[in-house]
Amino acid sequence: MARMTDEQREQKALLRARRAAEAAEEEDRRTEERRQQWQREGAYMSRAEMEAGEPCRGCGQPLLDGMGGWPPLLQLTPEQRAEYDRADTAFRERHADCRAGRWSLSGHRTSHCFYCCPPPPMSVRQAEQVARILSARVRSEDLDAWDLTLTCDHVVPCTQHRDNGNRYSAAVTDCPTCGRRRGVVTARA
Repeated sequence: MARMTDEQREQKALLRARRAAEAAEEEDRRTEERRQQWQREGAYMSRAEMEAGEPCRGCGQPLLDGMGGWPPLLQLTPEQRAEYDRADTAFRERHADCRAGRWSLSGHRTSHCFYCCPPPPMSVRQAEQVARILSARVRSEDLDAWDLTLTCDHVVPCTQHRDNGNRYSAAVTDCPTCGRRRGVVTARA
């Protein structure tokens, strides 16, 4: 079998990157459609509704189950491990086709799906912390400039904080030319 040239390897890598960017773009579209559905159907809860014990509007499971959080997996007793495994199996059966992770509230055991279940409302304290983080000034010398080639083949400039390392971290971004969110095929600093 003939060895690939450097140019062929580069083309193959670019094709892989394009496929990954198109998949990220499709997944972004899928989750955005779900967020819009939650908005239309009023699936988002208020903090008062959650604290009153209303179940999740996505899966019907309790948000606040009052069971306390799970201990670390290596510290589970055999009975707790069996209960954990049953809960995990039930979750996987309910969400077999979701292709998403899971979340739960601190101090509660019930797992919820990132795709099916709208996120819980923030507490006042959490909102204050987020506001403080977002209001912090970023120094321009801490930002790196990137040229992003998108799946639509447009090249858009972007900045990212230097703390993200030497690679661009987002898989999808807005294309100002297309007016749509597009997958990032390549990023050049």
